[in-house]
Amino acid sequence: MRKRNAMYSWRPAILLILAFIIAGCSESLPSRYYVLNTMAPPGGSKPSEGRTLAIPRVELPEYLNRPAIIRRETQNRLDLAQFEQWAEPLDVNLTRVMTEDLAYLLQGDGFVVVPSGIADAELTLLIEFLRFERSAEGDAVLAALWRLRDAVTGEQLILRRSSYQRPVDGSDFDSLISAMNRLTHQLSHEIANVITDSVS
Repeated sequence: MRKRNAMYSWRPAILLILAFIIAGCSESLPSRYYVLNTMAPPGGSKPSEGRTLAIPRVELPEYLNRPAIIRRETQNRLDLAQFEQWAEPLDVNLTRVMTEDLAYLLQGDGFVVVPSGIADAELTLLIEFLRFERSAEGDAVLAALWRLRDAVTGEQLILRRSSYQRPVDGSDFDSLISAMNRLTHQLSHEIANVITDSVS
C-alpha cells in the first residue's frame, strides 16, 4: 500500500515536468509570417486621368483563406503548414497587391484605379482565385476567374479564366512565396493588357 501511495505521489511532479518540456519544444519553433508584395515601385503610381476602375476584395476558396500556408500533397490531400503562416488574411493581401499592381500598370493608358468604396467608379473588376498554392508536383500554381463590368449598366465587358504555374527554385517557404508572388504579377500583367486592348 505504501509503495502504491508513493507512486501516485510522484504523478503531479511528472506531469509538471512534461508540461515544461512541451512548452520548451513549442517555444523553440516560432512561427514565421509571409506577405505578397506589389510590383509597383515605392513611390507607387503617378496621378493620371481616365476611366475609374474599382477592385472589390478578391474571392478565395475557404480552404485557402486561412493563416496556414497550403501545400497540396496529392490530388485530394492538403498540408497546412503549422509554423509558416500569412501575416494577414490572404484575401486582403491579394486585393492590395492586385490593386497596386494594376494602378501602376494602367497609369497613362486611360484608366485610374480607385478604392473599391468609391460610389461613382465607372468600371468594376471582380477577381475570384480558384487555386493559389504549391501543387503536388512542387510547382507554384494560380488559377483565377476575372470579370470586368460596367459599374453603371452592369454589362459584363470581359470574362476570362487565367492559369499559371512556375517551378519553385528551392524547398523552403521563402522560395515558394516568391514564386507565388511572381504568379500574381503575371495575372496583373494579363489583366492590364486585356483591359487596355479591349476597353476604350
